Amino acid sequence: MNWQIEAWEEYRLTRIPVPMAPPLRYVNSYILQGDEGITILDPGPHTVAGEAAWTAIQQDLSLAPQDICSIVITHHHPDHYGMAGYLQQWSGAPVYMSHRAHEETLRMWGPGSTMNKSLPELYKAHGMPAEWIKQLPAHMESFMPQVCPSADITYVHEGDDMMMGGHSWKAIESAGHAPGHCPSMTRDGA
Repeated sequence: MNWQIEAWEEYRLTRIPVPMAPPLRYVNSYILQGDEGITILDPGPHTVAGEAAWTAIQQDLSLAPQDICSIVITHHHPDHYGMAGYLQQWSGAPVYMSHRAHEETLRMWGPGSTMNKSLPELYKAHGMPAEWIKQLPAHMESFMPQVCPSADITYVHEGDDMMMGGHSWKAIESAGHAPGHCPSMTRDGA
């Protein structure tokens, strides 16, 4: 593969560039190693290239399914959430995400999603040209393979503590990038 993992041993942190479709090249996923096990953070989009990358990562890092103790998703975008269900099926690990981010996931790609109808209406109301609006349903549908299979979600709430990489992390919801975006910060200064 033409990607390269990068490890910071002192932090027990590994950056995994997961391939994406052009014009983007990759999205960063992270592995945090601690006594509690391995946490995967934002595993990337579910694509053939993404599966190949994670298969290579599993081999390169000698990861076994039982090594994975959690999969943490910061927000609903396919390049962060996409592989969660696939890796959950492989590992059996719980997938953590904020309730609000999961609502957005279901709104976009869940059963009964209305985004292919409501998003074009929203853009039309705000002046998007009709020729562009016609392209939206197909564009939205193109993301479905990148987010399937769906993960079974365990909710993380603002202020919750999570063990990742041997450190206690506090969940913080920070809207702006995406509804329910939930990055974390360490409680112990690591």
